[in-house]
Amino acid sequence: MTKRIALVEFIQSVSAKERLTQPHPDDWLKEQDMADDKSQVGGQDRTRINVNEDYEVEYWCKELDVTEMELLKAVEKVGDQADAVREFLGRP
Repeated sequence: MTKRIALVEFIQSVSAKERLTQPHPDDWLKEQDMADDKSQVGGQDRTRINVNEDYEVEYWCKELDVTEMELLKAVEKVGDQADAVREFLGRP
């Protein structure tokens, strides 16, 4: 069963009143922008450390001259704000 058919069947299964509050099935199928657009880096992207992305861990390990374990422990201790991690690690 395709995604579109499943969505249409779901909408058909709810009452008419509930249907008024549901978005149109075609709207559900539109492409959504990715939250982490890797083509747009810098600015806000460099104020936080996302330890769930390998490329970010690699970047911050090089930037702060630390091992992956040191970086992960620092983020766990002080949060993902780059300035707080720098201060915690004693890096300029």
